[in-house]
Amino acid sequence: MALILLVDEARVNLRVMHYVLSREGHEVFMAENGLEGLRYLKEHKIELIITEANMRLMDGFEFVQHIRDNHQYGRLPVLMLTTMGDEAIVQRAKQSPVNGFLTQPLNSRQLIEIVARTLRNRFQTRPLGAKIVPTFEIQPLSY
Repeated sequence: MALILLVDEARVNLRVMHYVLSREGHEVFMAENGLEGLRYLKEHKIELIITEANMRLMDGFEFVQHIRDNHQYGRLPVLMLTTMGDEAIVQRAKQSPVNGFLTQPLNSRQLIEIVARTLRNRFQTRPLGAKIVPTFEIQPLSY
């Protein structure tokens, strides 16, 4: 399976996503901020990153920009988590160089499906310098 890096300062989110993705056979690393995420990225051959948009030390947008500024990671797929209802963050995520964004809350089935789809399509990721338009958006579930 894949090496996945999760970046989120909310430990409960990290633990839940780690559990779900590990159960699917992925090796999952967890970072509590963007700086720690950059360290993991240098130390491991990460194949997918899922980062929260809102973090204090280095937010997800700064983290993604650091990744995209390094040509070595130009084709690395990055998904961004945003909070449902925060329209300004959703719009900013749509304009950022991420491959897709996920609105929380997110259920396990959705997470597994999106990760699988992103990993299947990861070699189609545009190189650094090309505008990357988010490829999908998850809408809230209706019960």
